[in-house]
Amino acid sequence: MNLKDKIIYKLRDAVEAIRENRILQNLKNTRFGNFANLVREDRKIFGLLLVVMFLGVIAAGSFTGHVVLTKEGVNEIKNNLSIAEATLETCQDHLLDCNYEKTGLSNQITSLNGQVGSLNEQISLLNSNLGLCNLEKDIYNISLQNCTNEKDILSTKLGNCRTDVDILIEELTEYEDLQVDYEKIKINFAKDRCCPNYNYYTVTGNSQILCCYKDDGDYICGAGEETDKDDIERLNC
Repeated sequence: MNLKDKIIYKLRDAVEAIRENRILQNLKNTRFGNFANLVREDRKIFGLLLVVMFLGVIAAGSFTGHVVLTKEGVNEIKNNLSIAEATLETCQDHLLDCNYEKTGLSNQITSLNGQVGSLNEQISLLNSNLGLCNLEKDIYNISLQNCTNEKDILSTKLGNCRTDVDILIEELTEYEDLQVDYEKIKINFAKDRCCPNYNYYTVTGNSQILCCYKDDGDYICGAGEETDKDDIERLNC
């Protein structure tokens, strides 16, 4: 039996008890002639009790429904609370994972910042080396330009030297031709002057030709002057 039925039975019993007590009391205190009034009064009381019972039934139904709904709500709240706790636990796990990943990323960022600092130092060093290289390049360019200028000057001088060499070669050729002619003239003059009495001759510093002869290994030229062997030339008379 549920709470609603219990309340209905209790109210019904109360109504019956009140009715019986009321009737007995009226029978004791009144005469039989007033029986009609008593009946009318009992009807009023009975109607009032019915109203009270009806309201009680409604109240009981509402209270029962409220209790039932409250239990269902509690169960739903418990289920929702379990789901919320599971969700909270999952969120906490995700939060721990995120914190772990955040720590890892922070460490990576710190490491990358260190690498960036090292790379910046290397870049600064390379920039310094690049500046030195550019300075050396400028110096080499200046040296190259100087060398190019010197080369041009030397090329001009070489061209002039070649011209001079050509002139000298031409003059040397002429000199050689003159030398050949001189040798021919010298030999012919020595033959005409010294042959057949002398077999040797020499040429002095002032281009004079002297006839020579050999005496015990010595060479005597001109007016009896002894002459070095290297200055003596033989005649083919």
